[in-house]
Amino acid sequence: MLGLKESTYYYKPNALKKIEEDVKLKFEIEKIHQELPGYGYRRVTEHFKKNGIVINKKRIQRVMKDFGLHSVLKRKSVPFRSYSTDPKCCFKNLIKGQRVTALDQVWVTDMTFIKIDSGFVFLSAVVDVYSRKIVGWALSRKLD
Repeated sequence: MLGLKESTYYYKPNALKKIEEDVKLKFEIEKIHQELPGYGYRRVTEHFKKNGIVINKKRIQRVMKDFGLHSVLKRKSVPFRSYSTDPKCCFKNLIKGQRVTALDQVWVTDMTFIKIDSGFVFLSAVVDVYSRKIVGWALSRKLD
C-alpha cells in the first residue's frame, strides 16, 4: 500500500535493548564497587568471569566511562622533602627580615634534576636575589 517492504513493519531497533542492558550492567558493577571499591574495568571483568558471566572488557570499560564509575584508590601520600631532618645539615636563614637594596648583596642557590634520554643530569644555579638574574650555573651527571 505505502510502497514499504514488509520487514520495515516488523523492524524493532536494538538501541533501547542495548541501553537497558547497559543500565543493568551498571547496577551490577555498582554492586561490585560497594564491596570492592578499588576494582577497575579489568578486575571487574575478571570478577564476572569467576562468577560465570562472560562480558567483553571493552564493554565494561565503556559502561563504566559512560556512567562515571571509577575505581577508588586510597594511596598513602608521602611528602617529598629535599631538605634533611638532621639538625646538623640545616642552616639558619641569615637574611630573614632584612631588606635587599642593591645588586650582589645576597645570592641564593638551588639544585634540580633534568631527565634526558640517557638518564638524569643535575643543574645547580646561583641567583642574585635583588635582580633575580642567574649569576652562575653548573651542569653535572653526578650530584656532587
